[in-house]
Amino acid sequence: EPDFWDTYAFERPIDDTTIVVASNSIDTKIDRSSFGVVAATEIGAGIYAAATALEKKRADKGEA
Repeated sequence: EPDFWDTYAFERPIDDTTIVVASNSIDTKIDRSSFGVVAATEIGAGIYAAATALEKKRADKGEA
């Protein structure tokens, strides 16, 4: 076909396009809630690690 290749990029450059992103979109809300879940998980893991270290320290003192 003579007009097989798309010439849209030459007709209207992409850098002239204004892209608008809504800050209250569902994707933003999902990203924020996902961040909260990850942060809560990391905090929980840190608390668990600290409690385990204290428990081990107490157990080592009792055995010595």
